[in-house]
Amino acid sequence: MPLVSAFLDARNDDLFTTIANFRNARELAEMDVPQHQQVAREAIFDAIIHALKLNPSPGARIALVKGEAGSGKSHVLSTMLRGVIPFTEHRQHSVFPVILQLTAPVTIASYDVWLLDAVIRELSARHFGDEDGHSPLRRLADKLLDFVDQPRQQEFRRAVDDLDSDTEFELAFRIGRRIAREARAWLTDDLPGGFIGAVLLAGHGDASALNYLRHGQVDKHMAEFLLVPITTPRQRIEVIRNLGGLAQLVRGCLVLGFDQVENTVRFGDEGLFVHALTQAVRLVEEIPNCAVVIAVLANEYEAIIGGRRGRLTLTASDLDRIEREAPFPAKLDVGPPQFRRAVVARRLALLRERAHLKPAPDVLAPLPAWLLSSIDENRSIRRALREVSEFRNDAMKRGRLPSEAEYRATAIPLDPPTSEIDFGKAWDDFKDEGSTTARSLCVRLPTATKGSPIR
Repeated sequence: MPLVSAFLDARNDDLFTTIANFRNARELAEMDVPQHQQVAREAIFDAIIHALKLNPSPGARIALVKGEAGSGKSHVLSTMLRGVIPFTEHRQHSVFPVILQLTAPVTIASYDVWLLDAVIRELSARHFGDEDGHSPLRRLADKLLDFVDQPRQQEFRRAVDDLDSDTEFELAFRIGRRIAREARAWLTDDLPGGFIGAVLLAGHGDASALNYLRHGQVDKHMAEFLLVPITTPRQRIEVIRNLGGLAQLVRGCLVLGFDQVENTVRFGDEGLFVHALTQAVRLVEEIPNCAVVIAVLANEYEAIIGGRRGRLTLTASDLDRIEREAPFPAKLDVGPPQFRRAVVARRLALLRERAHLKPAPDVLAPLPAWLLSSIDENRSIRRALREVSEFRNDAMKRGRLPSEAEYRATAIPLDPPTSEIDFGKAWDDFKDEGSTTARSLCVRLPTATKGSPIR
């Protein structure tokens, strides 16, 4: 059967992955089932709209999404940020989103270094690109260029494409200073012309400009822009603040999505968890067109914020910003069996499209009825998809669909982990994302002294 052949084709592995990898935001959008998880989606959307409207209340620009492991937090965050780009562009506004994941060991002392590097790195990536594949940083640079006439824009782009000349640096500096003069009529804070020039170049992939924005290093090219090295936490936050100012200048907003913040617990540092959330609130307070979305495991968040993990917790005012101002916290649950079936059915519909097969009344074919019953019993979207993935792996090995008895004899048990830390998520991240998460799983344990256990 053509459908079974397509189901067993390794080229369709991406349809049956169990992890929502935001770096595949375009593909995740195709797999989305938008009629579910509406409360969380509306909270994210409202926070972004408040940022575009420059709502002076910081709490109005913060969305908290809590949920169990595998409930779809990362998926909802990724697909919402992906979908809001064309929605706002068609209304003459712009959204510049990033998703930040604490998947590598970070300390409180180095958090600001990690934050700036991650923000610029993700703004430069293309997983939230537009229809032309341009990164958010490139879109920002192109919109800034609209402040000068077409001949000047074309001259700059020709200079960027000319690998035998460095004239783009002089042009970027001149254009940056001109935009800075015009910006004074629209913004309350002055933006350095050299900084604007660096953003223009970074948006077009210039290594010197990106190195400055990410790491604060000023080479001979950036020195001509009258820039100084970025060495302090305050300076790093100022870079993000200036990016917000540029976004405001082009009728846009920054959206910072903090995903998997609970990874800080995996590193054994509840204080970093509190620090990350505190800094997120500070960013929203300092940048009037910045929205923050926090996606976190509900049990970890509630344990730390409730003081059950130690004395460190959020201040009352920060907690008010996050929880007690609309949009209010949204909690994702596993949803009814019909939702899990709809998620699987959507992926099978994409499989049919790839195989050039017509839609069929049985939207869950070729999955057998006994497997669907098992999917209904699973307690999360991820576990339901993992069940389909295990069934498919078994079928690929056999070259045919297995019977229930054959599958049960070889199936890997899907019992949930008993630890509060979602090691299942960590392992799936390791398989899907590779080295970054691998490093986070290999944090060196403290050395035990003689006669004392490792804690």
